[in-house]
Amino acid sequence: MKEKPLISIQVLRGIASLIVFYHHLSGNFSKTCHITSPHAYFSYGFFGVDIFFVLSGFIIYKSSQKLIGQPHKLKAYFGKRFKRVFPIYWLITLPLLLTSFLIAKSNYVFSFKNILATLMLLPNHDAINAVSWTLSYELFFYIIFGLFILSNRLVYFGLLILGISLFNIFSGYFGDSLIHKSEFYFYVSPFNFEFFAGIIIAKYFSELSFKPIYSLFLILISLVILIKFGPNILDDVTNIRVLTFGSVSILILLSFLSLENWSIANTQAQNIKPSLVFLLKSTIEVLAKMGDASYMLYLIHFPIIIITNRIIASYTHSILISYCLEFLILLFIPCMAYVLHKKTEKPLLQKIK
Repeated sequence: MKEKPLISIQVLRGIASLIVFYHHLSGNFSKTCHITSPHAYFSYGFFGVDIFFVLSGFIIYKSSQKLIGQPHKLKAYFGKRFKRVFPIYWLITLPLLLTSFLIAKSNYVFSFKNILATLMLLPNHDAINAVSWTLSYELFFYIIFGLFILSNRLVYFGLLILGISLFNIFSGYFGDSLIHKSEFYFYVSPFNFEFFAGIIIAKYFSELSFKPIYSLFLILISLVILIKFGPNILDDVTNIRVLTFGSVSILILLSFLSLENWSIANTQAQNIKPSLVFLLKSTIEVLAKMGDASYMLYLIHFPIIIITNRIIASYTHSILISYCLEFLILLFIPCMAYVLHKKTEKPLLQKIK
């Protein structure tokens, strides 16, 4: 029997996708239109990717934990992962490659090797879509978990990868290690820590439940860390990034899980105003729907942002009109992603199952 997804996980997926989307929207708006935007106060919005990596570990363990040590299930496992990632990715990427080739104003190098690496999401591929590098890590995470399915003993190999990844996190404070300077670095990246953290939370803390005040306190601590340290963190300095944003992602996941578990155990609580209940339920429902459409939003937002912002910069010279158009784009792209999810992604996934 398929396990029902946790609402808190879907909500977090929605939040993470919207954070990454807004980070790219405001950043590209400032760069393309030469107009100051709130990006200056949200330059570290790439931490939404770190939330995704922690969620990835959590979700893959919850959905596939029963397969561990059953090598005959490996083919079905990889088949399911392949179908989840590649069809929609190709549906978005192939038109981007064709458009880029025809326009001939792209920095992308059109060679068989490059195109194959891009389409197969190979490590360090030449990206036609700015977010696709994260999918390479997702695939690597799936391969790591696939090893656990192949044999229980290979869990120790996973722990070895985790150990080296932790070494890379802390060794960065004392200078670059030899591993950091090699092609091998992708496989022992600090991002592996976030994936394993998600697995550990799924295994030992998914039933965590304490009073909402403590969950809100964890969220408050997370926000303080983000506001205090976020502006000084660069997206390509992975050790500091993972240590900071990975820790924040862990705290946020724990707090959301606890809030959901507590609410399930206390469904008869009557001390909340009906209007507040309605507002909370409506917000959760919208964010959960964005969680459903998070992969589609993740794939389509950056190309659309680039196109629309260039149009605004070329044909609009009023700052006020530029801001109004940008606000419409802020609303339009998530709505478009949800419609594409319902009308394209979901039917396609059901057809290829």
